[in-house]
Amino acid sequence: MIVCGVVASICACGDRNAQRSATPQTPRGNALDEVVEWHGAIELEENEKVLNVLPYAAVDPHGGFLVWDEQEAQIRQYSPEGRLRGYFGRKGDGPKEFQFPRAAIRRASGTILAFDTYARGAEFDQAGSAVLRTFRTPVGPLHSALLLDDSLVLLGGQVAGSSGEAAPSRLHVWSLAGSTVRRSFFAPTLPSEVQRLAANTAGFVSADRRGDVIAATFSLRDTIYFFDLQGNPRGQVPMPSRFYRRLSSESPLPSQKNGIVGAREWIGSFSLISNVFWASDDTLIVQYQDRVGTEPRWRLLGLRRDGSRLFEVVDSPYLITVDQANGWFYFVKPGSPTPNIWSRARLRR
Repeated sequence: MIVCGVVASICACGDRNAQRSATPQTPRGNALDEVVEWHGAIELEENEKVLNVLPYAAVDPHGGFLVWDEQEAQIRQYSPEGRLRGYFGRKGDGPKEFQFPRAAIRRASGTILAFDTYARGAEFDQAGSAVLRTFRTPVGPLHSALLLDDSLVLLGGQVAGSSGEAAPSRLHVWSLAGSTVRRSFFAPTLPSEVQRLAANTAGFVSADRRGDVIAATFSLRDTIYFFDLQGNPRGQVPMPSRFYRRLSSESPLPSQKNGIVGAREWIGSFSLISNVFWASDDTLIVQYQDRVGTEPRWRLLGLRRDGSRLFEVVDSPYLITVDQANGWFYFVKPGSPTPNIWSRARLRR
């Protein structure tokens, strides 16, 4: 279908394009300064071989951050102050190469698991200088990876070959030991052609863990779903958003005759959830986006575990990651021309 290909090209920049932060014309919600207290900025060190173009990050349990850059096909280790400790990876299909790195995870042993978007991965030593093994996952494209224990990883995405299913599972407990899926769960239904098209091109899934509870989101559902570590349902709450725009089953498909212009208008007619984070308590943070052309405009929704709204910011810089252990939030610095300058903040209480 021509329209599907056009829409896919619009979304090809990724569901978390951290470079995009232009100010939109939107309804008024909470101002971000009303929600967080700022605690300075850090600048990620760069050199002639390390340039942050599309950086995504996770807190490194050894201190600092693990950063992966889809554009540069590279994984970096940074100190809490932004000093570059090391880097590895380049574009390609070899053992130490990536097409589009999607996640980097530190195991308890100190080794680093690196996942590519398209069903490939490798385990590196602590410094990232040596490949200990390579592996393939059944999930691709991969949207997220979350360590459950030192032998199990929660993978977000669809198992290859399941796209024709009416409601494919989107979370999978994957065993490092056997490179096998132990169980799959979280299968939101897609009752109409318009929703299936949207899911094929922008069907992001995100998950975060706090203790023995997993919070999960699907890009086209204004709901947060809860599971235990075995994948058993533990309830769900609707997002108490005032500004999230649903894609309904009755929404028209994008017009083929208008090509990329029509597809852009269509993808901009509904909101997409990109990330869910647990904060340092029972607070949940949902980052979602509205699109203008290919530009994502970021919104942040804060809520309690019971679903009650705490705040909603409709013009936010991109939230890179949350340090659950101490409550730090890391944003691309508002107004920064480059995505390697981050602002650190905490929620106001």
